[in-house]
Amino acid sequence: MVKSMIQSQNVHYSYTEHKESLAIDGLDLHVKDGEFVVIIGHNGSGKSTFAKLCNGIMMPTEGTLLIDNMSISDEKLLWDIRKTAGMVFQNPDNQLVATVVDEDVAFWARKFRS
Repeated sequence: MVKSMIQSQNVHYSYTEHKESLAIDGLDLHVKDGEFVVIIGHNGSGKSTFAKLCNGIMMPTEGTLLIDNMSISDEKLLWDIRKTAGMVFQNPDNQLVATVVDEDVAFWARKFRS
């Protein structure tokens, strides 16, 4: 049996309290270990929102989201989830800490080893 890496069941997310402004509306998705999946869409279609949900940066308004069978709703598992589901931000200033690639890689390697 192939292990599931991402499982979402009826996932909803809204940036406001109004249901009519849902960024994600009832997403069901199953990504197996080893599968390559591309999520594409127009600006504002929910791609970055879903990535942030998968990384535990934000929590679904409704529904269940598992990363490698770990619930993103379980705060004790957030660091393990983030080790599994990494995220690269669009703005390099949000992720680069050094002026040389070797130093930057060394920084992040040390950070995630501890």
